[in-house]
Amino acid sequence: MLSSPPSVQHHMTAQHTYLDAIEESICQLSEIDTTRGVALAQQETVSLAQILKAQQQRHEHDIALLKLKAEQEAAASQRQLEEARQKAVQVLEHVTGVWKCKEFSVDCFSPCNKNKQIIFIKYL
Repeated sequence: MLSSPPSVQHHMTAQHTYLDAIEESICQLSEIDTTRGVALAQQETVSLAQILKAQQQRHEHDIALLKLKAEQEAAASQRQLEEARQKAVQVLEHVTGVWKCKEFSVDCFSPCNKNKQIIFIKYL
């Protein structure tokens, strides 16, 4: 059966419109897929930033605790050093009589200050 030219033209126009609509739908789907990929990448970036921030906060907390512990240990060491100094003076006083320690430096007992001297003067 033969169709009339206007009928064929109408059919071809309808087919062309249908193919244009399909092509436009494919383009839109491609754009949606690209947009979805970008959104997922952004979500991943936010998640990674949150993880890094949490790790940084944990590290800062750990550093603060370590700093506090170091300060406490330094204070304890300073107290022990002072006690050792006092005991050394007491032992020297006991062994040699009444002696007075006249220090030329604050840390004369410190192993880092071996060249500094202490002079003991006996009171008569």
